[in-house]
Amino acid sequence: MKWSELYIKEIEDPHVKAVLNLMYTGVRYSKRMEQLLKPFGVSHQQFEILKILSDNSVPFFSLREIQLRLINQTSNTTRLVEKLKLKGFIHTQVSENNRSRLDISISSKGTELLKEIEVPLLALSKQLKATFSEIDADELSRILPKIQDMLDE
Repeated sequence: MKWSELYIKEIEDPHVKAVLNLMYTGVRYSKRMEQLLKPFGVSHQQFEILKILSDNSVPFFSLREIQLRLINQTSNTTRLVEKLKLKGFIHTQVSENNRSRLDISISSKGTELLKEIEVPLLALSKQLKATFSEIDADELSRILPKIQDMLDE
C-alpha cells in the first residue's frame, strides 16, 4: 500500500494534504538522488556544489558564494568542500586579492564526474517528464513559489 493511500486520503484539509504531499515528495526525491549518486561516491550536497562550480561564468567561487547558491544552505559547506578536495574533484587556493578568502574551482576530474552522472540523471529526468506534462510542471512552478515566499516571511 502506498503512503498516500494510508495517510493522505483521510485528510480533509486540502492545505494540510498539500503540505504533507510536498514534504513526502521532497523526501522521496532526495532519497532517489542519494541512490543515484551513491555509486559515484558523492552526496547530493556535494553534487550540488560541483554543479555550482561548473558554472563557467566565473573562474572560481568563495565558500560564501557557494553557500548562498546551495538549495539547502547548510553550515557544513566547509566540510563538504574539504571532502570534494580530498577526492580530487575541486581545487582550492588562497585568493590573491584577499588572503582570508579561499578561491574554489572544479577540477577536470570533477568535470568528468559530472559528465558521468549526467547519464542516470537524464534517465531520471525522462521518467519525471513521462510522469507529468509540461503544463503540470508549469503549474507546479507557479504554485511552489507562493509557499516559498510565505515561508521566507
